[in-house]
Amino acid sequence: MLKVAFIYLSNYDDWPMGGMLNYAKNLIPHLRNYHNWNMDIWGGQIKNQNNKNTSVNVYTTIRVGKKIVPNFISSFWGIIKNKKKFADYDVIYSHTSATTIAMKICYPHKFVVHHQHGLSYKDNKGVIRILNIGYTLAQLMSDLTFFVASEDEVADHSKKFFGKKRFFSIGSPIDFEYIKNIVENRISNRFIYTGRIDSWKNIGLLINSFVLFHKSHHNAELHIIGDGLDFEAMKQLIVSTKSGDYIHMKGRLEKEEIAHELKKSDVFLFPSKGEGVSLSILEALAAGLPIVGFNVTGVKSLIKNGTTGILVNHMNQEDFSLGIERVLICKESMREPSIKFAEQFDAKVVAEEIIDKIEKVYGEINDTSKNYN
Repeated sequence: MLKVAFIYLSNYDDWPMGGMLNYAKNLIPHLRNYHNWNMDIWGGQIKNQNNKNTSVNVYTTIRVGKKIVPNFISSFWGIIKNKKKFADYDVIYSHTSATTIAMKICYPHKFVVHHQHGLSYKDNKGVIRILNIGYTLAQLMSDLTFFVASEDEVADHSKKFFGKKRFFSIGSPIDFEYIKNIVENRISNRFIYTGRIDSWKNIGLLINSFVLFHKSHHNAELHIIGDGLDFEAMKQLIVSTKSGDYIHMKGRLEKEEIAHELKKSDVFLFPSKGEGVSLSILEALAAGLPIVGFNVTGVKSLIKNGTTGILVNHMNQEDFSLGIERVLICKESMREPSIKFAEQFDAKVVAEEIIDKIEKVYGEINDTSKNYN
């Protein structure tokens, strides 16, 4: 039996990281129930808060809101300081670049799996591009890297690493059967967005686009579900555009509530600038909703243009509004293909793929390395 440490920089409870947090929470039950693994969950303690989830082993302190020391540094030093706690694990399954790098420094011969949540980081600009060095190092140092990205994107990315082996495309795990089996009366012209409320997700553009769209579709309404740094600013934008009668900010909901909201809706709107983990898109597809989104990394691989949604090429409110117009023409024909596409991302299926690849590569390394610890 393999002893596995699952490490994610989170408290696994109310850490405000949207899709990435749900990604981990959807996977964990299936990985823990696997008969050949003994898996412990490691995470962080939010400063000045008590963890509600007592099953999480704490290796570092993390912070929300404004902070002087970035959390990735806290994660790195957390591993360095607590390295003895990981000495007996066969497999380290890391979901943070800083954690992967620190673990390989502490245990260069230990089997470390790095989980790269998408390739949208490659679109970073300006000073923030320096963070890309960390992503690259983690991928190079790990024994196996999962990418939440399409096979084509991963194949293209691996060319920059001289075709390094053990790079694998993996999907975003959703509770497909639960969503599919919810029964709700679908409301025509009820549009919905779920996810973080911040500048990267382009919620301001979404609101302005819908205001423009609403001028010719007076019975349409938009429900925005989620929380984030720009929540209050977006509420003020709704006030200033006088759209409060048809655009509704609902805040953060539990995933079961979100599933019911999706099944009541007609079309999913997703104006993100790029995605790593796009559970929001997959959950919407599982609910039979066609998607309108931009032709960007992490979105274009999940939307089949003209079949499960509409991809918009230019990132402006006029073109996004036109995308909403276009989806109305063929939305009903998109429902079944959307559900069928989402089926392959059921959490159990994704977990089985992860287990299979980890055990295969772990076995290969153990067979060829006499110094393996």
